Amino acid sequence: MRDDDGSRRPIERRLLRIAGVRPANPERRGQGGEGGALLRQRTRRRRRLLDHRRVLLRRQTRRADGGGDFAGGRPPARAPAASRKLPLTGGGASALLRFGGRALKGEPAVRPIRLAFAAVVAFAALLGPPVSAAQAAEAVDAAIVLAADVSRSIDDDEFALQRKGYAAAIASDKLMEAVRLGARGAIALCYVEWAGEAEQKVVVDWTILRSDADAKAFAEALAAAPRSFLGRTAIGSALAFSVSLLGESGVDAARKVIDVSGDGTSNQGLPAAESRDAAVAAGATVNGLAIFNRRAAAMGGYLALHTNPPGGLAAYYRDNVVGGPGAFVLPIDDFNAFSDAMVRKLVAEIALGD
Repeated sequence: MRDDDGSRRPIERRLLRIAGVRPANPERRGQGGEGGALLRQRTRRRRRLLDHRRVLLRRQTRRADGGGDFAGGRPPARAPAASRKLPLTGGGASALLRFGGRALKGEPAVRPIRLAFAAVVAFAALLGPPVSAAQAAEAVDAAIVLAADVSRSIDDDEFALQRKGYAAAIASDKLMEAVRLGARGAIALCYVEWAGEAEQKVVVDWTILRSDADAKAFAEALAAAPRSFLGRTAIGSALAFSVSLLGESGVDAARKVIDVSGDGTSNQGLPAAESRDAAVAAGATVNGLAIFNRRAAAMGGYLALHTNPPGGLAAYYRDNVVGGPGAFVLPIDDFNAFSDAMVRKLVAEIALGD
């Protein structure tokens, strides 16, 4: 690696600098005698050190590419980008930084993609840790699960009034005015229908309401969906299902609410009070809309007791269903008043979060 005049080539001088060795000046190098022998011995040691560094760098490169020599003239399959390591230690790091990834004579070639990846890693380190999912989530004033009772005590006409009342409330000007007045100017809604122990269904999935168009689209999707169930009444199971949905909302909510509407006591599934306590422990507030079903109460027997327990359905909801900061029950006397009641209820839930 010398030119015709005996001087070292520039490429070798660069390699020696990478290895931490200062090249000897050929004009001062002795050609014989004790001094010349000592200088030649030092040069051999320096070359061995350089050769050792080259071998180490080759091994690091092979391990980064999947390990081992190429078989059959083909390189092994590359590991996923997240698991590959670049040979950026010792002399290899200096080579990358000084020569921009160009291969030096006697050094393995450094692919440009590795240099680009190393630059990205270095820049990311300067910026700090990556943004987490929680940090990237959209901020809303409240995440609300609307959990609607569609059990067998609610006939088709009552179901239609309830469904239309929800849709009208969500698309109302009063609700969107309350949303815009919130600190974050948005809420997240998810609509669920429930009946028996194993009967819970997401009818309209999590949607962020920030504009009138958002609210209208949600209401239209809700109005177009068919009834989900016609079973018994499992309030506790509905609460447990709603808690799991809050954990999947994907938003940064200042307030988490489960909004339960129903016309009767729980007669199946998990105990309502225990599920309520678990929801509160998970950071949710459970509010209730207790619907007095006049038709069912007039029929007498079990159905009357189920829909109108001693002390009234609103009292049952206060004792067994609602809980958490600012929790409340809103009673209504029939399904015709559902829309206005739901508007008042949603506005109150948003306002309580401010």
